[in-house]
Amino acid sequence: MDVAPTREALVRAIEDSMFLLPDVSGQVESLSIPGIQGRWTSVSYPLSNLVGLSQLSPENANATIQRVRDRFAHEQKAVGWLVGPGSTPADLRPRLTALGFVKLADLAGLALTDLQVPIPVAPDIHIRVATEDDLDVASRLLAQAYPAPDDVCRQFALLFLRHMGRLHARVYLAYLDGVKEPVAYAAKVHLPDQPIVQLFSSATLPVWRHRRIYTSLVARRLADAYRDGARAAVVQADRTSSAPICEKLGFTELSSLELYAWLPPSPTHPG
Repeated sequence: MDVAPTREALVRAIEDSMFLLPDVSGQVESLSIPGIQGRWTSVSYPLSNLVGLSQLSPENANATIQRVRDRFAHEQKAVGWLVGPGSTPADLRPRLTALGFVKLADLAGLALTDLQVPIPVAPDIHIRVATEDDLDVASRLLAQAYPAPDDVCRQFALLFLRHMGRLHARVYLAYLDGVKEPVAYAAKVHLPDQPIVQLFSSATLPVWRHRRIYTSLVARRLADAYRDGARAAVVQADRTSSAPICEKLGFTELSSLELYAWLPPSPTHPG
């Protein structure tokens, strides 16, 4: 009998799944700093270089925050810090702010335990699984759909397309009838040794939004995930965009996440 994961496991998975990228020489490295999980990458972006799952004390929190900031300031790279329901100490947020981090986003940690829930799909959308041969087109699509630098989008696409086996991941491209190039991108990642899948990195070109492309990609990923053995899905969704859509599709909010970032001074605003 299939057993859905517990609420506690899902809450944990919402945060854990943000740190699943594998170490890749010269591209991604795990940070060896006690009390946190995190990674360094070769690009400068708060979701690329990311710290979280903080288990710090009032006595060592400031020193650890300073150590993280200095690690990335040395290379003039942005770094993000994800604060979730289990992050400690309790006053981590004001400590981050006092040490130069700024709040970038409020995210809803959402979960779904019925992966066979009916979801309407757009009849004029066709979705296929991407391969490494799609690297260039996937990178361009991400760069046009996200407010992120080209090198960041290419790195994310490369990591997922080249290391899908290591990640237990799958990348999808969506096509609209009459349009030659793909109009949307999405991925899913299965958590190790758990029947939980993370819906990751959905992006639709602005001109094609509001055509049920996002929901069609959710439906395809959930169906594939169920066939692959998952019995629950989690997603970290922006409260101003994707979170309301996911809730309409049956996802339930289980936790609140906040993304803080330290950003290197720009040449015109040295700070």
